[in-house]
Amino acid sequence: MMGICLCRLAKAQTGNDSYAANNCKPVILSIYLHSKNNIVFNSEDAPITFKNPSAGDSLITKAIYTDKPTHLFYKRMFITATGTRQEAGNLLLFPGDSVVLQNNGSTIRYSTGFQTFIDSFINFTILGSPGEPVQYQLFDSIGLMGMLEKIKRDYLVNDRKITASALPFAQVAALKQLNYITQASQICAIPFAHIKPAEKPVLDNAYRQLLAHADSFMLIKSLFAGSVYYQLIAYNALSNTSGPDDFWTYLIRQTAIF
Repeated sequence: MMGICLCRLAKAQTGNDSYAANNCKPVILSIYLHSKNNIVFNSEDAPITFKNPSAGDSLITKAIYTDKPTHLFYKRMFITATGTRQEAGNLLLFPGDSVVLQNNGSTIRYSTGFQTFIDSFINFTILGSPGEPVQYQLFDSIGLMGMLEKIKRDYLVNDRKITASALPFAQVAALKQLNYITQASQICAIPFAHIKPAEKPVLDNAYRQLLAHADSFMLIKSLFAGSVYYQLIAYNALSNTSGPDDFWTYLIRQTAIF
């Protein structure tokens, strides 16, 4: 059984090398994989790959160390006799959880936490990413206000499903936080370089609201949260500079990476 640590961010924040060891707990994730199959989960830090190189079906197990609810997701494509089929799944794991997936990772066989993939609570299929052609097409079709209204509607639909669930309080709270992060990611996917000057105050206000709740993005480990942080910095940089050269100078000044 392999061990993977997703606690580097916490260590970086505290400056304490022992933080991960003292505060992170393992999530034991096991997957029944058919021969020569694999599944890759995307996480906040790095992809987590499960492979079965053997000639028969095998149970592949990994320990994933984390200190807070952690969002993992996968997307893969199958080639069939009639064409192609896409499949995706999203997991929300708590420190100490034990989860067993079957059917090449497509269904949950056993879990001490969520009993299903969380796709039944949050519609991930409608999410877009910054720079995707579909985001520009949507912007051209319904405009800035239309995109903001759609994002709010999608968020509320998810929120109602989460609220109506009979899940424990901690799971409901984590789902609501992840739903907010996905909403923020969609605001950040709006092609802000294409908005009209008269519309900029509207988007400025949306970004100010996100900045006011920036600390809450740290409550869940999710790839979406990292994307939101980058877009917040990028939007702030573009709003305070006059060109690409100024943008990169400003961006470097606003981060502690360089």
